[in-house]
Amino acid sequence: MLELWAPWCGPCRISLPRLAALHRKHRAQGLAVAGLGLDARPGDLRRFREELKLDFPLVAASQRTGAAYGASVLPTTVLIDRQGKVVDAVHGLDPERLDRLEQQAVELLGQNM
Repeated sequence: MLELWAPWCGPCRISLPRLAALHRKHRAQGLAVAGLGLDARPGDLRRFREELKLDFPLVAASQRTGAAYGASVLPTTVLIDRQGKVVDAVHGLDPERLDRLEQQAVELLGQNM
């Protein structure tokens, strides 16, 4: 699961901790999570990681990377299967859609490799 975010994005400050909770809940079953900070600097990555108590990798990414994942709105959360195929995405902060994305992730984790 990828979270595309930016340092200036207010809703991202809500979405990132929610994603961290999903990571803690499902990592034993194999859920991998990463945050792609669009135009983020190393200091932004450290600050967000510490302030929001995130326990998954944050990496700096370009706007081009965001465009490749269709991130026209931030945050954008992308669910990717084990073969690297994008299964679904949530554009913006939408708790109901994020719940559905979590259900899809759990279903994928339950499938045989």
